[in-house]
Amino acid sequence: MKHSLMYISLLAAGVRGLRLPTSQFRRSSALCYKENVDLDLLPDDWRTYRARLVAKEELEKEGKEKERRQVVNFANFFSPQLRGRAEDEAGGLGDGDGLAGGEGELVSLGDNWAHPLTSVEPGSVLLANENLGGVFWQTVVLMLDVERGGKGATGLVVNRPLKGTLKDVARKGSNVAKTVQSAFSSSTCTYGGPVQPEDLAVLHSNPFATGAREVTPGVYVGGSEGLRKLIQQREYHGSKALFARGRSKWVPGQLDRELDRGVWYVASASPSFILKHANGSKVGGNLWKDIMTEMGGYYKEVGRAAKGTDASGGGQ
Repeated sequence: MKHSLMYISLLAAGVRGLRLPTSQFRRSSALCYKENVDLDLLPDDWRTYRARLVAKEELEKEGKEKERRQVVNFANFFSPQLRGRAEDEAGGLGDGDGLAGGEGELVSLGDNWAHPLTSVEPGSVLLANENLGGVFWQTVVLMLDVERGGKGATGLVVNRPLKGTLKDVARKGSNVAKTVQSAFSSSTCTYGGPVQPEDLAVLHSNPFATGAREVTPGVYVGGSEGLRKLIQQREYHGSKALFARGRSKWVPGQLDRELDRGVWYVASASPSFILKHANGSKVGGNLWKDIMTEMGGYYKEVGRAAKGTDASGGGQ
């Protein structure tokens, strides 16, 4: 049975208990296409599917704009009289359904992908406005819970690696058991936010860890004991996990107000971006810049001008 991608968006939201504000549909996005898809063939990772649609849309826009410029340039070459007519005709390019009714292969994505969103959803990331200073300077916040039912939103900063390993960070006071500290002695720890600094949450990509919760396809939170048992069974390595000290929280209505003021950009990003500082990776680079650049357009311009690295931010 065929359904629109709008229906897929609503279905995914319903499954996750997600509140979808009207701003989700204020402007054109891959979720609003009229292209028919078979829900039975939709992959489990619907976020990657959506990202491929967004990438295809961007490529088609680039192609239509190039064609429009060619038509206008051709008219300009011959006479001014043809210019107005050519511009009118060129302006009609792309007025049809485009991707909405088009066929063809979806765009292949690499490991690292990101695109803008019009609203916050579980598993999305907030990117600090380039003018925001303090502990949230150039931060990337993975959203664990969005605001609903009178409860505020919660997230974890994923790009502020702290000095030392989990053991070093835990010595300053934490709720992590000694057995877990020992099992994850080589794990990286990031500054997760200013709230509950004694709390250490674990992020990883292992779907078999007992007690873990899927935040978004390919990214899980919690389940440290389950991971520890997998380590004992030599089925997992502690360096692949990323611990976050503290959390970032918003009271009801606070995040919406900050979004209205432009404090944050909202994006969907690949698991490889989100878990950059896990998987035994070396500390370095600038995740905020990488995601902003990958988002394209205005975000790309802002990202390219960024300086500093993940380790040079606040909150240390």
